[in-house]
Amino acid sequence: MKTFRENIDEDSWCAVINDAFGHSLGHVRMTPEKIRHWKLEKGYLQEGMKLLWYNDKPVGSIGITKDNHKGSEIYFIDAVAVINDFQGKGLGKNLLRAGIEFAANSGIQKVMLSVNGENDKAADMYFREGFEKEALYKCFYLDIK
Repeated sequence: MKTFRENIDEDSWCAVINDAFGHSLGHVRMTPEKIRHWKLEKGYLQEGMKLLWYNDKPVGSIGITKDNHKGSEIYFIDAVAVINDFQGKGLGKNLLRAGIEFAANSGIQKVMLSVNGENDKAADMYFREGFEKEALYKCFYLDIK
């Protein structure tokens, strides 16, 4: 796993996210422009974007941002993604554990994440790793023509 390199890894990050989540309801295609926007947000952490590589191929990602929850500073784990050809090998669990370790090494005591409501495999993994459900959201979409 390597830390995201600005002006080098944008296409690789997008490829991982779009491959892993492209079939998910509500997925919005990731682009380098969206990465640039993400990096301007208040909670962005310079070292918080990581890519998992297999030889020279990007196969996974994790993003970690700083946030505040109930008055405490937390890290929010986002973009835990593994490309379809590499799923089912425990890589998502290892990415998640790396994110938790990153937070712990930074002195953060709590992490949060969210998962698409139809992604039962990921939700089950989060429960197995000790996460507890805090809230349930439903998103709706209307195409106005």
